[in-house]
Amino acid sequence: MEYDLRKKIRDFLVKHPDQQRFVVTGFTDGCGDHQYNKELSRKRANEVARYIIQLRRGALVELRWVGEATGKHTIRARRVDVAVFKNKKNVVVPPKIIADFYLIDGSGSMAGGKWNKWIRAIGHWKPRGAKVFVATTGYIPHKARLNYISPSGGTEIIYSMWALLDRIPPGKTLLVISDFRSSVPATAREIQRIEQKAAQKGVKITYIRL
Repeated sequence: MEYDLRKKIRDFLVKHPDQQRFVVTGFTDGCGDHQYNKELSRKRANEVARYIIQLRRGALVELRWVGEATGKHTIRARRVDVAVFKNKKNVVVPPKIIADFYLIDGSGSMAGGKWNKWIRAIGHWKPRGAKVFVATTGYIPHKARLNYISPSGGTEIIYSMWALLDRIPPGKTLLVISDFRSSVPATAREIQRIEQKAAQKGVKITYIRL
C-alpha cells in the first residue's frame, strides 16, 4: 500500500477516535472484464481493511467490492471508500472467546446466523498467533478466510477434534464451536477417549454448544 494512502487512513482514524465499526468498499475503473474488476476491487478493499484492523485493535470492518465505479479509464475510479457507523447503539461487541486454537463446525447446519455470529466473535477476540480450524466434510482451500467460507455438508466435529489434538502443543487451550448435529453421533467411549487424549497432553478444551 502506498504511503499517501496509509497516511489518509491514519488521518481518518484520528478524526474518528472512538469509532469501531467501518464499511470499506473497493472500486476499479472500466478497464478489464467485470469478474476481473470485482476481484481487484475486493483485493483493494481487503488491503485497506487489514490496515485499519492493524491500527485499531477490535475494529469491525464490513467489506464490500463492486468492481467498476465507471465505464471509463480514470485514476479517480480506482479507489477505496471508508465509511463509519455514526449510531454507536448499533455497535454490538461479540461474545468474548479467547483461546490458542479454535475449531468451528463448518457443516450446513451452521449456515446463517450461527456461523456469522461466531466467526465474527473469533475475528474480534482471537489473540495474535492463535490458529483457527474448520471442521467440514467438504473442501476448503488452505488458509482460506473465514468470511469466504460457506458452511455445507455434514457435521464431523468429533473426528476433527481427535485429529487436531495431534497438532496442539501441550499446555494450550482449544475452543470448540458446534451444534453437534452429526448424522452419526459420537459414542460415550469416543468422547471419553478425546477427553483422555487432551488430558494427557495438558490441553484444556472448552465447548460452545449451539
